[in-house]
Amino acid sequence: DTYYQSVKSTIPQQLDDCTTLDETSSGIFWITGSSCSLNGSTLGTPENPVVIISAAEETRITGTVTIFGLLYVFDGEISTAEFSGAGTASIYGALIVDAEMDKFTGTVNVVYAEGVLLEAADLGGMGAINGGWRDFGLPDITW
Repeated sequence: DTYYQSVKSTIPQQLDDCTTLDETSSGIFWITGSSCSLNGSTLGTPENPVVIISAAEETRITGTVTIFGLLYVFDGEISTAEFSGAGTASIYGALIVDAEMDKFTGTVNVVYAEGVLLEAADLGGMGAINGGWRDFGLPDITW
């Protein structure tokens, strides 16, 4: 718990919800509270991605959502945290769900984009793990 709190305290952008996030957002965001609703928006850009750490009770994608970077949903603060959605989500980077996965109707496209992830890694807070998984031989995506 002490280590968890010390990691959280290093994130300067802590929000109660996701309503202010859009294509001009970049950096690392820690979301707490009851809801992180990503609704019909673009978050970040290939050159300026986002890292969204959602510890909200419900993280939901609705409408057409495009995320450049990393979306990490977890139940570290609320044991009943869940991820759900309806619509079309395109995530260029990575999606990590360490929470209850509820129904998702529509399409979720998670596209490994090495350049976007490298930009996100430069933000701090994430990096490679020896022995970690990776798709080799995927084509480069140029933006």
